[in-house]
Formats: sequence, structure tokens, C-alpha cells
Amino acid sequence: MISSKERRNLIDSIDYYLRRYDYDELFIAFSGGIDSSALFHALISMNIQFRVLHVNHGLSNNSDTWENFCKKVSYEHGMTFKSIRLNYPVKNINIEAWCRKSRYNFFKKEISENKFPLLFTAHHLQDQVETFLLRASRGSGIKGLSGIIQDASFNNGRLIRPFLFIDKSIITKYIVYKKVCFVEDESNKKLSYRRNFIRSKIIPKLREQLPSVENAFSLSTRHCFSASQVLDIYLKSDLDKILLDKNFIDLRKFSVLHLLKKQYLLRFWFSNVIEENIKYNQFQQIFSGVINLKGNWSYGLKNILLRIDNKILSFSNKEEELQKIKEEEVLSWFLGYKTTVSIDLINIRERIEGDRCRYPGRLFKNKLKIIFQELKISSKDRKNIKVVCLKKNKNKIVGLYPLFISPDFLKL
Repeated sequence: MISSKERRNLIDSIDYYLRRYDYDELFIAFSGGIDSSALFHALISMNIQFRVLHVNHGLSNNSDTWENFCKKVSYEHGMTFKSIRLNYPVKNINIEAWCRKSRYNFFKKEISENKFPLLFTAHHLQDQVETFLLRASRGSGIKGLSGIIQDASFNNGRLIRPFLFIDKSIITKYIVYKKVCFVEDESNKKLSYRRNFIRSKIIPKLREQLPSVENAFSLSTRHCFSASQVLDIYLKSDLDKILLDKNFIDLRKFSVLHLLKKQYLLRFWFSNVIEENIKYNQFQQIFSGVINLKGNWSYGLKNILLRIDNKILSFSNKEEELQKIKEEEVLSWFLGYKTTVSIDLINIRERIEGDRCRYPGRLFKNKLKIIFQELKISSKDRKNIKVVCLKKNKNKIVGLYPLFISPDFLKL
């Protein structure tokens, strides 16, 4: 049975943040599981109004049942309910990372219309310990070992985990005390997921020898977080001295720094400007290229391209770079024709429904779809075709790269 002190601590952990911030809307992430159900009903007991966000991952045969359960509970207590069903991508990816990213993208979208919203999630002490051990097993540094952040900036508001230092056993006792129903996700028992393996196999063994091991690990995350915050303060000061712009580092100034400071500064820069996760081996390759000040050096990540030109390190979005290259190719192709329009009067765009153009040798315009069919251009190849049109009238098609220039714009 839960004691009055434990119950008070649980409620106080929520009340602290409700009093701390002058928010205009409170949201909670509600899966229907035991943890988020405790958060839901604790807020109800405090007579707090909030909006419910639910993510249907679509990975279980019970996903729709859980969504309906959450909707029913929310409506029974007069709360606004919003859900999303995720479509699992066919390509081979890390399903846990994909689910997490998709969840938080949904949360960001839903809270964005408010001036200063709070989003509560029900992460607890054991979640923090599992995260610490997971990251330690991957060789994380102090920032990674800081674990889950209890109170963080999130979109235009704050993302808060009020239960982060509350033991799971207290949450369980609270649910029993409140006599509320909750759902159980069978995937939490799958040991193929590393987090589940750590929860079910490793932590119980550690607890046998060290009964307070979870509190000790939690304390370590707080030490790491404090150290990380102090380090960031010093690194920001040094980074400001070598930045030409947030996307550009002056490597001449960078080169005179101590080797260890160079490593931390580069990591700090990445963490602030690049959302992509950089693995240890990738960082070592990047760092090697940077400290050697190689001319015409570049390194491609999944979505980012890093390069060195004239002793300046910069990064850009790969897709944007490819688009620039494509535009240069199109313009070069266009200059190979003698046309009645100059290059500064044209625009390059993608095809849109209803586009029409006159094919060489014809008197009238045809829909592009008809032209492609006649030329036997596959759907795959059509994606690479660009429309060259007039800047002042995007419906006036000058030509189709790399196929032809319309006779309407060719010099006789």
C-alpha cells in the first residue's frame, strides 16, 4: 500500500512544475500504460485541465484497442483527445529510434499553436537508469550519460518528466490505490529490445548486490548533467571566437587551440547545429580531416555534407546541395540552345498537374503526361525531369530538362 508521504511526493513532483511555469496549455503523452495512467489520474485528482496526446504505433495487434481505451478514458474525464497512427516504413531501420522520433514530431506539431505549452511525459527513475546503462554500453560521453533531461526546452514550450526521480514501485502502488485500469504492452517483455533486456536481466542482478543501485545511477546522471552544463558554458565562449557564422568555423583560429579542446569544441558545434547523430568512428574521421586542414576535403553524413574550403569548415544540407548541383546542370543545358529568352528570365521547378508544353515539330501543346507516354519515359525517369519556365509566368514552359526546348522559345 502506498504511504501518504509517497503519495504526497508523487503529487508534489507534478505541482512543482505547474507552479513554476506560467503556461497557457498543458499536454500529456498518454499511452494507457501504468506510468502515463498514474500521471493522468494524479492530474485529475488535482483538478487540473489538460489535453491528451496518444501515439498509435501500429506495431501490435492491440494498438487500436489501446487507442480506443485512451480515448474513452480521456472523454470520461472531459479531456480533449488527439491521436496519430504511425505508418511503419518498409526500409530497414532502428524501430525504437524511429518510433521515438515520430512520437516527438507529433507532439511538437500539436503543441505548436500555443504560446507557452507544457508537455508532461511519465518517465520515471527506472527509465532513467535504463537509459544511463544503454548509453554507457555504447560508449557515450558525459552529455549522453546525463540521461533523460527532466525539464527541457521543447519547440515553443517545455518538455517535463515530473516522475523522473520517482521509483516505479511508488507509481505502481499509486495505481492500485486509485483502482484504475491500464493497458499492458506485450512488447515490453521482448528481450530482443536492449532496454527490456537491461530492465529484466541486468538491473535485477545488480539490485541483488547493491539494493540502492538505481538511486546511485540516477545520481551519476545528475553529476554528468551538471558537468555537461558547465562544460557547455566554457565551450560556447570559445566557439563564439572561431565562428564566422553558426554554419562556418574559421580553421585558422581553430588550429591554434589545444588538441583536446578542439575535440570538445567540434562536438559542441555539432550538437548545436546538426540534428543528426554522429557515431564515434564518424567523428574520428571528421576530426582527422579537420585538424589536417586538407583543402577540398568533404565528408558526407546521412543528411549533412561537411566540407573545408579556404581553411573554413562548413556544413550544408545534402538535399539542398544536390538541388543546387541539379540547377547548375539545367542552366548549363539551357545555355546550349539559342533561345528567345535570357537565362535571368527563367525559373526551374518540378512538374505540376496540368502542365502543358509544345513538343518540337508539333503545332499545339500537349499535357506532359501525354508527351512522356509517347516518348516511353518511365515513371522513375520522370522524377528526374525539371520544368524550365518563365519567372513571371510559371505556366509558360520554356523546356523540359534534359529533353527539349519548346519551339515557341527557340530562335529561328
